[in-house]
Amino acid sequence: NRVTKISEIQKFAHGMHPLLKAATTATPEPGYTRNMVTENGDLQFTWSEVEEAEGYELLIFDSAETSRNLASGETPVKVIHKQQVDSNKALIKSDQLKTLPAGNYKWTVRATDKLKRKGAPLEPRPITLTYGDLLAPPEVTSPEVQ
Repeated sequence: NRVTKISEIQKFAHGMHPLLKAATTATPEPGYTRNMVTENGDLQFTWSEVEEAEGYELLIFDSAETSRNLASGETPVKVIHKQQVDSNKALIKSDQLKTLPAGNYKWTVRATDKLKRKGAPLEPRPITLTYGDLLAPPEVTSPEVQ
């Protein structure tokens, strides 16, 4: 009778470097709404620095997109704004902001390493861009056209 002994199964990662971690804090806060008519100025995004990051990628995408593929490094299909930056800040200028369609979106950021690999994404945060409420229809005061 021979007895075979098996050791515990362990997980390990191999490769040059593990992917970078996600930022831990960020602004604007989840649920932020920007009224493009009444609020002027640039829109600033900031997040906590990620150790060993060489740069960052900011993405604003359709809120209907799922975030499950972001973790694998994929880019959402319906991106309305994508920006590469060197620091933990990104700015969308007011004139560029006004070209974006009104709607419900999500935003995230992910660090890139020195090999240009995208790290883990910040949990996507909802953001709404609006041009305000529609005007009320005119009131008919007379059946005659004047």
